Amino acid sequence: RCLYVRALTPESHGNAVGVGMADVVSSRLLAGMDEHSTYMNALSAMTPAMCRKPMHFDSDAECLRAALRIAGVAPETARMVRVRNTLALDRLLVSAAFAPDLKGRDDLRVVVPSADWAFTQAGDLDPAGDLLLAAAPA
Repeated sequence: RCLYVRALTPESHGNAVGVGMADVVSSRLLAGMDEHSTYMNALSAMTPAMCRKPMHFDSDAECLRAALRIAGVAPETARMVRVRNTLALDRLLVSAAFAPDLKGRDDLRVVVPSADWAFTQAGDLDPAGDLLLAAAPA
């Protein structure tokens, strides 16, 4: 298993406490991190490990390659879940390799068929995936 965290939400106000749980993060996450508020939050909670900075790369593609290597899995067999906001887990995008695990689950509903995750020319995940994740539940 490997955890890649792409970015902070605006609601975090740069507080990245918890980033230490990730294995890989994007450079944009670190750029959006307010170190002072993150460190004060970690000190208040007496959890300094929660603000340690993981390895980071500039693009999503680089981060995902590193995460797959850490997990020891090939891209075509990787069981991945894309979460837009950890406070709103009602919609998730899953990799094609994960989709069969959803069949027969009464607590989950497939809204759109699984597809390969698309990347921009810069190597970042295509924002269309974010639009799917942000759509109101059907």
